[in-house]
Amino acid sequence: MKTIVFLYSVTDSLYPFKKAFNSQSAAERSLKWASLFSDGGVFLAVNSKTASFAAEASSSGGIKADLIQKEEWNCRELLASLADCCSKTKADCVLVAPLSAPFLDAELTKKLLSSHEKYFAEYTFADGYPKALAPEVIGAGSVSILKSLVEGKSCELLPLDGDTLMNALKIDINSFEIESVLSEEDWRQYRLDFTTDLKRNFLSCLALFEEASAKNDFSAAFLSKTASASAKVQCTVPAFYTFQMTDACSSKLAYSPLSCKKSSECLMSLSDFSSALKQIEELSEDAVISLGFYSEPLLHPEFLNFVGECLSHKKLSLLVETDGSLVNEDLCKKIRDFPGSEKITWIVLLDAFSPEVYGLLHQAGGDASPEKLFATASSSVELLNSFFPKKTYPQMVRMNANEKELESFYRFWHSSESPSGGNVIIQKYDSFCSVLSDEKPADLSPLVRMPCWHVKRDMVILADGSIPLCRERVTAERSVHLNDGIENAWKKIQEEVPAQIAGNYCELCRKCDEYYTFNF
Repeated sequence: MKTIVFLYSVTDSLYPFKKAFNSQSAAERSLKWASLFSDGGVFLAVNSKTASFAAEASSSGGIKADLIQKEEWNCRELLASLADCCSKTKADCVLVAPLSAPFLDAELTKKLLSSHEKYFAEYTFADGYPKALAPEVIGAGSVSILKSLVEGKSCELLPLDGDTLMNALKIDINSFEIESVLSEEDWRQYRLDFTTDLKRNFLSCLALFEEASAKNDFSAAFLSKTASASAKVQCTVPAFYTFQMTDACSSKLAYSPLSCKKSSECLMSLSDFSSALKQIEELSEDAVISLGFYSEPLLHPEFLNFVGECLSHKKLSLLVETDGSLVNEDLCKKIRDFPGSEKITWIVLLDAFSPEVYGLLHQAGGDASPEKLFATASSSVELLNSFFPKKTYPQMVRMNANEKELESFYRFWHSSESPSGGNVIIQKYDSFCSVLSDEKPADLSPLVRMPCWHVKRDMVILADGSIPLCRERVTAERSVHLNDGIENAWKKIQEEVPAQIAGNYCELCRKCDEYYTFNF
């Protein structure tokens, strides 16, 4: 079975080319792995940013590789390039993997190839392992079929990443012979990603490399097990920052731990926000910035300036949580015209399928009727989606009061014909460690407790600049402040992680069931 290897490096990140792994880069390590299986050749998908670095990595390792340079890499371009490579080399199959993966495992790769050939598979992958320990294997014939299959489909223009081939196969997955090599233990719950394109993943791989080097064991099994027990591997820099711009809200949410204030008693200043974003960019480089947190961000008089400031940072994306009451066409036009507005995602706190239930959960007071408020909130979804297609999500926080409407809510909004285009979020109810009464209609927590995602990757900054040690402690005394600096605040939050990985939880954490929820 003639095999070629196709490695891709199509972001603007140079972390894959840093010689941080015992004088080798992640790219050099992945190329060394490729040389073991490339009897038909090695091909590197690159762009103008990574081309020279990829060429240097292959040259320094003494590996002949053909570079394929394009500025826009997506599913369509990947399949077209794979088909061309297979045709030129008359290969039977292709191993596809990121160039930024320093831990690609040769023994696991052999198992994949053996299974692919033994069962006449068209696509074979490693299931249950952390990301980037093994390549994907796809037959040359399947590449040509997929190339035609994706034409005009939604996945055609999706960026090239580790999910690209599977997204293409899902169009008609039953038509393909797919095999998998299963991990003895399922590691997916840890969301481990052993690529090095992002700073947080690069730091994670460095920590893992250090531990594996000490034992001289780089097998997939050892790496997976070691990572699952290591705080340094699992927790590097934050990926999600929530800002409460103002303590004002349009209505009292039945599931909010904070008191409702119709007018702002506390406003975050634009200068403080700007300073925080610069620190975030320095610490995390890329991150999601969320505006909201049980308040109405559109009530801040400088909301548009906050949005513009966030979008001016190239690697920061923006999430806005709103009840929709202040959304209008003029606002949408102004935000759409900001450079980088494609980086905005909207969540509308709808929570109901009828005005009656909406009125129970969104207590606005005043003369406005629940019918009018519900109609305004619902119409804001359609308006936002018209300006920001596929980036608007109506959300329901599932609780006893609206459980009877859950199915209707989901069926309506999940339909591709709905005003959101099929986008919908069902959020679990949070009692904030029993600050609120227990109103969740079902317990969805895992059978076995795991370390909290929020202390490993999130930070909340309140309107007064205070930073709780986690989102569940917003009503507790806070000793960390924005004036202390984002990095110092993160170090304080990180102190919780080793204890949680060891299975030791403080009193509040033991009562909390938010640990398994994962933000954008």
